[in-house]
Amino acid sequence: MKIISIVNNKGGVGKTTSAQSIAAGLNKFANARVLVIDLDAQASLTKSFGIAHAGLKKDSGSFITGEYEFDEIVKRVGEIDILPGSAEMIHREDTIKSAPIFPFNLRIALEKVKDRYDFVIIDCPPALYGNTRLALVSCHQYYVPLQAEFLSYEGLRNFLVYSAEIKKSVHQPILAEYSQHGIILK
Repeated sequence: MKIISIVNNKGGVGKTTSAQSIAAGLNKFANARVLVIDLDAQASLTKSFGIAHAGLKKDSGSFITGEYEFDEIVKRVGEIDILPGSAEMIHREDTIKSAPIFPFNLRIALEKVKDRYDFVIIDCPPALYGNTRLALVSCHQYYVPLQAEFLSYEGLRNFLVYSAEIKKSVHQPILAEYSQHGIILK
């Protein structure tokens, strides 16, 4: 199972659209089994797949915390499985961060489903903390969508510094293989 995170600390650059398009492309053209994870409390990816998120209690955050089992949370749209996001994720953030396994929470949780999927695509919030950190520690690759403008490049520089700091601070050999990244210009 290959895990790809779509990240940028700037909003409105196409993270959600990229995540959805990459997932659809892998499923359709590579016939891959794909899981999409919405780690953003705004739940834009969830909405993009037509899943009602208002009042949703079982979301990707509740999977990470272990409150609910994977099969109780996952939604299927066409051929793609989705762990939805919801506003409730904000309330789980402290629980996730205070766990002794942080920032490996998501990576450990995904071990339970590693034989079910070829790819996991993670849509991150527009921020450099908490859930983005979980995604970066968990992924094999990350892509940074950005607009071709000065402020986007400044944000990219900040993100790359953050990413490098995470790799150093984790001190785990598992991150050695998790060093590929790419940039998607919009």
